[in-house]
Amino acid sequence: MSTIPTEGIAVATLPRLEPSASSVVRLEGDDLARFHDMAKRAIEGPYTRPVGRAGYGDYAQVMVGGKVVATLSNEGFAQTSNALGAQLAGGLVSDGQGPALAQRRAEQIAAAVGGTVVMLETAMTQTEWNRRPALQTAIDFEAMEADGMLDNWRRAVSNLAMIGAQEIAERDTE
Repeated sequence: MSTIPTEGIAVATLPRLEPSASSVVRLEGDDLARFHDMAKRAIEGPYTRPVGRAGYGDYAQVMVGGKVVATLSNEGFAQTSNALGAQLAGGLVSDGQGPALAQRRAEQIAAAVGGTVVMLETAMTQTEWNRRPALQTAIDFEAMEADGMLDNWRRAVSNLAMIGAQEIAERDTE
C-alpha cells in the first residue's frame, strides 16, 4: 500500500489549463437540463434518507462456530466485519434483487467461510418482495446545509426551473 503524503501539492507547480474554444462543449436544451438534473441528484444522493422504517428487515445470517459473521437484509445487502468484507473484496454476486439476491449472497459467504445460512423470521419471499410498498425517502436539507452543499443544490434546482421556463416560452412562440 502506498503512504499518504503529509504535505499538499503547491498550486504554483501545477500546469495552467487553457481551454481552447474547440475543447469547450456548450450544453443546450435537453443536454443542459440533463446536466443540471444529474448535478441535483448527485448532490441529493448522500443526503437522501429513508422515511419511517429504515428498510425491509433482515433475511438471513451466516454462522460460523455459533457466531454470526454476516447478516443479509431482504434487499440483499450484506453486513460483515471489515476483515470478512476485505476477504470478499467486492466479489459478491450482484445479479438479481431482494430475497433471491440475499439467498445467493448468503450461500456464497457461507461457502467462503465454511459457515451455514440461518434464515430469520423477518425473511421475505421473493413474491412478498415484489409486492412490497416502495420505500419512501426524504432529503436531509439540514445535513446538506451543514456540509455547505445547500447553495449548490439550490443553483441546480433554479437552473432546472429556468430551463423549463425557457422551453415553455419557446413552445408558446412556435
